[in-house]
Amino acid sequence: MINLIISFFLDGLLSIYQKTLHITPMFSIVALIFLFLRYHKDSSFYYKACLFAGFIYDLLYTNTFPLNTLIFLLLGFIISKLYLFFSNNLLNGIIINLLVLIIYKLVTFVILVLIGYLPFNFVLILDNLLSIILTNTFFFIFIYIVFKEHKRKISRYGL
Repeated sequence: MINLIISFFLDGLLSIYQKTLHITPMFSIVALIFLFLRYHKDSSFYYKACLFAGFIYDLLYTNTFPLNTLIFLLLGFIISKLYLFFSNNLLNGIIINLLVLIIYKLVTFVILVLIGYLPFNFVLILDNLLSIILTNTFFFIFIYIVFKEHKRKISRYGL
């Protein structure tokens, strides 16, 4: 849960510099992957955490309530199903991360176009997709390595 709180803080902090640094932080979505890895045995808690994360994301960063609440729940379901087919390693985590980010972008774009919030423009969907993928994949790799090292130290010392 701590990584989710940190990801919300980083989303807000780095969104200030989004235009100047050409980054698109979606660390809260990436945190859903790590949340699943931690709570995969307690799916009820995991899905509640996804709902809560989406609700907070809607309150803090968007004005499309309850869109992200439901999409975060959908992403949580997708993550749980993807990990049925993929093992937990860095390469598979990157693939799942990429799929989840692309699904998020596509689903939000389609819904916002259907309700008339955005005009349909293919350039809009591709506009910051590369930035989303690069920024959040680097974040995923960093967090994966940190958690892997932390887990190794804990198991070595029996903490």
